[in-house]
Amino acid sequence: MKVLILRFSSLGDVVLATSAVENILSSHSSPEIFLLTKEAYVSLFQNDPRLKILSFQSNVGNIKQIAQLWRTAKVLRQLKFDLLLDLQRNPRSLLLRSISGSKKVIAYPKGHLQRRSFVKKKYFEKPYTHAVDRYNMALKEAGIAASNRLPKLSLSQQEEQLARDLLERRCVSRDRPLVGIHFGAKHPAKRWGDEKFAELSKVLAKEVDLNIVVIPSEEDLSQEKLFREGGGNIFWTGALSLRELKAVISRCEVLICNDSGVMHVAAGLGVPVVAVFGPTHPCLGFYPLGEDDILLSSYEYCSPCSLHGEGKCFRDKKYCMENIPVHKVFDATVSILSKRRENVREGRP
Repeated sequence: MKVLILRFSSLGDVVLATSAVENILSSHSSPEIFLLTKEAYVSLFQNDPRLKILSFQSNVGNIKQIAQLWRTAKVLRQLKFDLLLDLQRNPRSLLLRSISGSKKVIAYPKGHLQRRSFVKKKYFEKPYTHAVDRYNMALKEAGIAASNRLPKLSLSQQEEQLARDLLERRCVSRDRPLVGIHFGAKHPAKRWGDEKFAELSKVLAKEVDLNIVVIPSEEDLSQEKLFREGGGNIFWTGALSLRELKAVISRCEVLICNDSGVMHVAAGLGVPVVAVFGPTHPCLGFYPLGEDDILLSSYEYCSPCSLHGEGKCFRDKKYCMENIPVHKVFDATVSILSKRRENVREGRP
């Protein structure tokens, strides 16, 4: 069976879509699976034996976009898919699925209006259906068993070596547990605070025998000095490509982060996360699903105030972030590390 998955963006959503890949592989013998996504995310799947990647550029003018769309549609028709799963559900995906020539086309139930209503009315007692479960609804409609809920990113031997080389060049020893910190987010309102992450790194470095690798986004490279003040076992990676970021995170025992696409990259690699939620909320259905993940929210009356954290705070302070203290994130991190060490002692995976 030849299957095409449409999921163009954003980073976290593309990672979550890999849960569908795992379900298809479990349900069919030797399926041929294609993923159509933005060019920016192609390196995430480099050397992934499960997938063949089709891509397009997103930062081009209108005329080039139309030309790209036409070329992409032509390629899809030539490939003659048995099944097209639209896990994006926007105007571009609607057009492509309409002219793809696929034998069967199914779009997932996005529920955009319901999510907007949730933001407005804040039904905390009844969490919104998780994005993965909505992807699984589309799979079941296609006759595919959909018991898996965990996304999974493939890690090649080249990427494992890439991580070793990157950490060795930064003199990160292997004799201590490695904790990752990624303090960026797409929208400023979703950031817990650079100073809080820096304070956390100092406390962890002082109180726990470990190494800390700080992974900045491109726009955060100027913050190196803030984290360097924390001590000798805090390491700054500098700018990383998406593939390098994936490789380094794979070596971490836990990643501490905001609600972000990188959070889902860690989850896709099976790395537990301590994730800080503020203007967004786990109940919106985009949270990581790992057994050991810890999601922190102050549960302010005004949160969630926007669907993706794109809005501006109307209060005098960002209380949803202000009311999550450093010690709470510290305790969550230590809890995960302790559990992992206990599992090692007991011989559990």
